[in-house]
This record gives sequence, structure tokens and C-alpha cells, in this order.
Amino acid sequence: YLIESYKVLYNQTANYQQVSFCTKKHSKIKFGNNVYGSQQSQSKRSSFILATWCGTDGKVDINTTDLRPGRVLYYFKHCLTIGQNVVPHIFAFVQWYQHHPSQHDVVTSRMEAWCANLFEPFGPASFLPAQRIQSQFVAAFNSMTDEEVLYVCPIPQKTFI
Repeated sequence: YLIESYKVLYNQTANYQQVSFCTKKHSKIKFGNNVYGSQQSQSKRSSFILATWCGTDGKVDINTTDLRPGRVLYYFKHCLTIGQNVVPHIFAFVQWYQHHPSQHDVVTSRMEAWCANLFEPFGPASFLPAQRIQSQFVAAFNSMTDEEVLYVCPIPQKTFI
């Protein structure tokens, strides 16, 4: 599935015969002023992310504009040879939450309800290029009509000029 993610990124132009089998696993990463954690970091709360990458059934949908909540299991650095250059990439290995039928039936417009215990199947979308992370979110778990629901409230990015 990782090669399928690369094909989305590079429109089939890279040499996939020279994909490295060596990876370096990380529990957290830092982009600018933002630290993103994973389920393997000290604060599991920082593993909840929003991104536009996942479609349905574990497939990548680069045309979607809908932010999708997921939880990062871990990050890893991987290299791909493009032409004569070895290009490093940082990916988040993500479990994407599934849509809930009452997704938009929440009291406030800043929150959405998602299935708390149902995830999209493992697939190419599980490998998220880290630069595609839009933001993190506050996760609140509660019951709605006898099922566990995840309430998602986005956290604005920290940007300093």
C-alpha cells in the first residue's frame, strides 16, 4: 500500500523498483511550532489529526476537501529513489475514523460526530504524507443512542509571523 501512496504523490513517475525497505520509526514529529504525537508518544491526545487524504474503503482521495479525523499510530521516515536522487519522506501511519450517520447533528457547528470504534480499512490512505496534516483536534468520547461516538473539535494551528 505504501507504493500506491507514492503513485498518488508522484503520478506514477517514480522508479518503484528502488523503494527502500529501511525505515526509521518515530513517536512524534515537529513542523514549525506544532508537535504531532502518536499512540506511541507520552501524550496520546496529540495523536488526533485532521487531514484531506482519506476517501472510503482505505483509498486515497486527493480531490476531497473534507477534513477527516484520524489517529496516528506512529510516524516513519522512508526513502524513495527518483531519477538519481534519494528523496526522504515522512509518513504518518493513520487509522481513519468512519463517518457517523449523525455526523452533523451536533449542537455546535465547530464539532462533528464520528464513529468512535469503527475505522476505515487498512489501505493506501493509511500512509499519510506528514505535510498533509492540517491540524489536530480535541477528541471527546461519549454515548449517543447506545453507541460510542467520537466528537471532533479542531484545534487552530499555531502560526507565528
